Amino acid sequence: MPLNYGKSKAARQQNVETEIAAGKPPKQAVAIAYSVQRRGKPKEPTLIEHMQSHLSPKGKFRGNRGPGPK
Repeated sequence: MPLNYGKSKAARQQNVETEIAAGKPPKQAVAIAYSVQRRGKPKEPTLIEHMQSHLSPKGKFRGNRGPGPK
């Protein structure tokens, strides 16, 4: 069963139970659950961050520039 990547206490407790059910020792299950909680869910980039990733360092759009030199 996949782990819950939330930052809440309930998500951590569910992950501990999941790991123990999978046969991990309790101390290892707690360590894994804390690690997953600390990482949390990956953040979705905002529209501005997404658009900035497509800009060159000079601030110009790095789109399709057509055929290059021959």
